[in-house]
Amino acid sequence: MNKLSPENLFVPSQKNVRSILARYNLPLTRFLHATHGIENLTLLVWSQRKKYVLRIYPQKKKSRITPLTAVLCLAGGALGIFFIGFVRDPKVAGMGSLLLVFPQMFLSGVLIPVRHASGLLALLTYMMPMTYSVDLARAVFYWGNAEYSRIVLYNPMLDLVVTAAFFVVFSVVGTILFTRAERCR
Repeated sequence: MNKLSPENLFVPSQKNVRSILARYNLPLTRFLHATHGIENLTLLVWSQRKKYVLRIYPQKKKSRITPLTAVLCLAGGALGIFFIGFVRDPKVAGMGSLLLVFPQMFLSGVLIPVRHASGLLALLTYMMPMTYSVDLARAVFYWGNAEYSRIVLYNPMLDLVVTAAFFVVFSVVGTILFTRAERCR
């Protein structure tokens, strides 16, 4: 189903916004259409001299991504366990976590598209665990949309298998390294 079909659109009108605010016993003074993102609509709403930001998401998209968050959190936690297996000093951990996360943000396609990367950049992209997690999230998010083939890099099953493999390897190796370091203290 295309995201632009009428049943997926929320038309911000006085009546619609008032009905949303009525659920929370807030009277509507006025509202302003702030932005319209890829998958959300942002409204600035004034009620009783207070200003609120109201974000509206199509329910079908949000419900598909919610189960995926557990998988992504476990994968990120496993990377943290792996990292903590090597680091003993809290100061080094703070700086090291930045050195671990920022290259992944840039090389995994979160901020910069990596579809046409080649050479060393492509090799680094394939090695980043976050590449597969981000691509899996995009696959779930854009499933059934016309943009799917232009945005998603790999098959979602490949993304899921690689993310699960990184989870298992990082959890097992990180736990072994951490327990060994604690015993040798």
